[in-house]
Amino acid sequence: MSPGIEQATTNEEPAVLQQLEDFFVNAPLGLQITDSDGTVRSANIAMLQIVGALDRREEFVGRNFADFFADPDLAGSLRDRVAGGARLNNVEAALRTADGSTCDVLIDVSGRFVAGEWVATRWFVRRRLISQLPSVNPHLEVHGAPGTNEDAFVWGAQLVNHDADDVLAGLGQEEKQARLEELEDFFEGAPAGVHFVGFNGLILRANRMELELLGYQDHRDEYVGHHVRKIHSNKAIVEDLLRRLVEGEPVINFRARLLRKDGESEPVIIYSGLRLKDGRFENTRCFLFSDHDPDAELTVPSGFGWPRND
Repeated sequence: MSPGIEQATTNEEPAVLQQLEDFFVNAPLGLQITDSDGTVRSANIAMLQIVGALDRREEFVGRNFADFFADPDLAGSLRDRVAGGARLNNVEAALRTADGSTCDVLIDVSGRFVAGEWVATRWFVRRRLISQLPSVNPHLEVHGAPGTNEDAFVWGAQLVNHDADDVLAGLGQEEKQARLEELEDFFEGAPAGVHFVGFNGLILRANRMELELLGYQDHRDEYVGHHVRKIHSNKAIVEDLLRRLVEGEPVINFRARLLRKDGESEPVIIYSGLRLKDGRFENTRCFLFSDHDPDAELTVPSGFGWPRND
């Protein structure tokens, strides 16, 4: 059982499960869990969107994920490397979709091992997007083209949040406990950074990958419980992002520089969304990826005004 479960009391477990189920089902990128043989055990809304199976879940869940790769050799290579204990990041791939086309994606993947046995695989799958949300200033160039938010805007518009309570409603107590353990493992062992931020801007929890990425793996208490401004090299932009999240605007494919514990800069790509409960701000769900193009221009949101010193 993971440390997160050991720390939760019986009274806390339902709230933790709701938070983790929301993180999984409503993430602004594809999340899924497969068995060691590649069978899709669980997939979120965005993953179903990517493969064109949002209204045909049974055509994806329960099937072997390798069947959706346009390149079977790549699927086999990923399987072999994960079986060997590798964690893979920013893998370029093309997935077959329900309408017969393909979707270009970036994959981050890690395996779950219990007593040395490979029992499951954790997948993060992002559509390859050129643009970002919030939209960039139009005078900036993105990959040599004028700034635009077209493909990120279309992707953001496709994302529909589900209430975690509704997702969990049909589960019995034992099933909920098993789901809690599964999601705790998925969060902690995820192949990319994940953190939750509360309404006051404080980091509520962060996974191992994020702590490692920013050099806090042995100093969790210097990270969790601190304001998210602490890790952003540009404090004004993070305040702007938080405001936009509260107003309902997701953060998608957003290039930024974060500060490591040693003071060095870490180029990342951010995806984030807001969890609401009965109309109230509960927490953000934020995903951090090492930037596969670290020399690219940083994202500056359209309409952003740099603070004045006078």
